[in-house]
Amino acid sequence: MKEYWEITLERLIATCAVWGINPTFALKNLTLTSHSTAIAGLTDTANLRAQKEGDLSDKRALRDNVLAVIKDVIVRVPGIIGNKLEDGDDLQDQLDLVFSVSGPFTETSALRRSGYLFGLWADFNALLAAQVPAQTPLTLAVTGNPAMDLGAFMSLCSNFAMLRSEVQTAEREVNKAKTALRALESKTDRGNKRWYGAWMKQFPEGTPEGDAALSQIPTEQGTAAPTPLEINSLTPQVDHTVAVLFQDGTGLHGTTKELLYRLPGEAEFGHSTPVTLPSQSIGPFPPGTIVEVRTRLANSTPGVVLGTVKSVLV
Repeated sequence: MKEYWEITLERLIATCAVWGINPTFALKNLTLTSHSTAIAGLTDTANLRAQKEGDLSDKRALRDNVLAVIKDVIVRVPGIIGNKLEDGDDLQDQLDLVFSVSGPFTETSALRRSGYLFGLWADFNALLAAQVPAQTPLTLAVTGNPAMDLGAFMSLCSNFAMLRSEVQTAEREVNKAKTALRALESKTDRGNKRWYGAWMKQFPEGTPEGDAALSQIPTEQGTAAPTPLEINSLTPQVDHTVAVLFQDGTGLHGTTKELLYRLPGEAEFGHSTPVTLPSQSIGPFPPGTIVEVRTRLANSTPGVVLGTVKSVLV
């Protein structure tokens, strides 16, 4: 289904062809040359929005992948250390502090537990070094690093804060690009309709110019609001992702379709990915996480349409 700006673009291109019959015809601030420029401008602005949306999707994926590694480490490392400590060990209090921040983990709680883990991991490494013979510092294999050590983990947590900031910046850029496209589409559409009215007044039906406009330029019939895109099922997978199956016959008239999800402790559905019909996967998520999922649709009509919220235990 075409997006709202594509419909307007088609109308602009058709108008340009008809206008060529009498290229000297002009209105105030609207000539054939400026009209042709508007066509290029609308295309470029739509391409820029698509680029910004692609950048945002890439940055969100990178942020989510890093967060998944952080969550993996803050679960596994305390377990490894706990299994090696004896009852009454001096590090037990630190270990208890780490475990005081429990899952399912949000971004905030994961970073808080990470902060407690830094000191425990460093002191445990010192304990290993003091043994006879001295033991090597604790490392573990994670996605992208077969031997994650404390220094690498601390750098990862530091980089995650930067990634979150980059995602927020990319979200603002997408919103700006969407606003710019909407504004330009509205402006060019108004100009095109103004031209059409003046052209038909100058060249009424029955003239070659008027008949060309009537037969070649599509008129606006009105756009129906989207219907909610409903989720048929959410199915946890062995790799801790969630398979999303959409209901047939729902989500009509939507030109922008997003799948939103929310994790425990989050107030908003702040995670978004484009819908892929008839099914797609999201995640991975830490085991035991309850994920809430819904859809959001929009087109050229005002507002958005939200689907019913569904949840699944990973």
